[in-house]
Amino acid sequence: MDVDDAKELFDVSLRVRINIAITVLMLMFIGTLVAVEVDDSRRSVAEEMEASSRIAGQLLREATRADQGFEPMWVRTFLARLGRVRANEIELIAPDGVVLYRSPPATYKAGRNAPEWFARLMIPAPEPLAIPLQGATLRVTPNASRAILDAWDNLSTFALICGVFLIVANVAIFWFTGRAVAPLERIAKALSGVEHGALDTRLPLLPGREARQIGESFNRMAAAVEETVRIREQAERTRGQLANERALAREIQARIEEERRMLARELHDELGQTVTAIRSIAASIARDTVTEDAAKRIEMIEGLAVRLQEGMRELVPRLRPLALDELGLAEALGDLVDDYRQHHSGLSIDLITSGDLGAIPGEMAIALYRVVQESLTNVVKHAQASRCTVNLAAARDEISLTVEDDGRGVAEADLNKAGRFGVRGMRERIESFGGSFAFAKIGSGGLALHARLPLPAIVEA
Repeated sequence: MDVDDAKELFDVSLRVRINIAITVLMLMFIGTLVAVEVDDSRRSVAEEMEASSRIAGQLLREATRADQGFEPMWVRTFLARLGRVRANEIELIAPDGVVLYRSPPATYKAGRNAPEWFARLMIPAPEPLAIPLQGATLRVTPNASRAILDAWDNLSTFALICGVFLIVANVAIFWFTGRAVAPLERIAKALSGVEHGALDTRLPLLPGREARQIGESFNRMAAAVEETVRIREQAERTRGQLANERALAREIQARIEEERRMLARELHDELGQTVTAIRSIAASIARDTVTEDAAKRIEMIEGLAVRLQEGMRELVPRLRPLALDELGLAEALGDLVDDYRQHHSGLSIDLITSGDLGAIPGEMAIALYRVVQESLTNVVKHAQASRCTVNLAAARDEISLTVEDDGRGVAEADLNKAGRFGVRGMRERIESFGGSFAFAKIGSGGLALHARLPLPAIVEA
C-alpha cells in the first residue's frame, strides 16, 4: 500500500470518524465490563467449588469414620442412597483400580457445557480428595462444569445485550452526528464555491451556536474577499487606463517635440539665413552714398534684423535645443545652464552629471531636459534663491535627477494646486516613463526636486 492509498483509506468524513471513535470507546467500556464480569464469575465459581468440596469431604469423612471396619459394599450402598452431591464427582475405587461406584451425572442443564477455553479461564484443573477406607478408596473430585456453564450463559446474555445496545447506540449516534455535521458540509460546499470563483456565495442561518458563528464569519469573509477582488479588478483597470494614458501622453509629447524640432530647425536654417541676408544687404547699401534719411532707414532695418536674430536665438532653444540632437544631453544641459547664468547673474547654478548619459533614449532625454528647464524657470521666478544645484546621475538601472535651491521654499501642497501647469507637466513627463516625482524641503529653507526613472539599459560609468 503506497502513501496515496493510505491517504484514501484514512480520508473519511468527520461523521464516520466520530462514529468510529465513539464505537471504540464503547467497545473498550464493554470489554472492561466483560473483564469485570468474568473475574466476578471466576471468584464465585472458585468460592462455590471450595465450599462444596469442603462440605462434601467433611460429610463423607464423618459418614465413613464409624463404618471403616465394614466392607466397601456398605459404603457403596450409602453413596447410592446419598445420590449426587452438587459440584462434586464421587468415586469408590477398589484396591485393584475397579470403580465400585460413581456419582450419577448432573441433571441440571444436562447435555450442555461451556467452551473448554472458558472453563480453563474460570478455574484450573481441580485436585481430587482421596479418603482411604478398609478395602477401598473414596475419591472426591470437584466438578464446576455447571457453575461455569451458568457463568457462560450469564456472560453470553450480557454480551448479547451489549451487542444490541452497541448497534442501537451506533445507529442513534450516526443519525445524531449526521444532523450535527450537516452545517459543516454546507460550509465546506460554500468554501469550495468561493475557491472556484463564486465569490457571491453566502450561507443561511445555520442551526447550532458554533455553526451559526462559523456561518456568520464565513459570510463576512466572503463579502470582504468579494470587495477586495472588486477593488483589485478596479485597480487593474485603473492601472491599465493609466498606462494607456501615459503611453498616449508620451506619444503626444513625442509628436510635439518632433514638431518643435522641425520648427526650430526651420527657424534656425531658413529664417536665420534670411535675417543674415537682410543684414548683409542693409550693410552693403549703407556703404553706398545715400541720403541721411535713407541711412537712418537702413540703420533701422539693420537694428530690426538684429533684434529678430536675437529673438530667434532665444526662441530656438526653447522650441528644441539643437545641441541635444547634435551633442547629447550633457552638452544641452550645459548650454541651458550657461544661458541662465548669462541672463541671471545673481543666481549661481552648478551642474553635476555622472554616468553614461549618452545611453539615455531620446524621448527620455528630452523629458529630463524639459524638467530641468522648467525647474530653473521656477527657481528664477519664485524661489528668490542665490544658489541652485542640478545633479543628474545615470546608474545601472535608473536615472536620478535632483534640483535644489536655497530660496524661500514652497509647500508641495501649494505646488500641486490648480494652475501650476509647469509642475503638473514635469510630473506627467516623469510618471509617463514609470518614474517617481516629488518635492522636499531642505535644511537651508529651500526646495529640492527629486525625480527617478527606471532604466535597466544604463551602465554605470
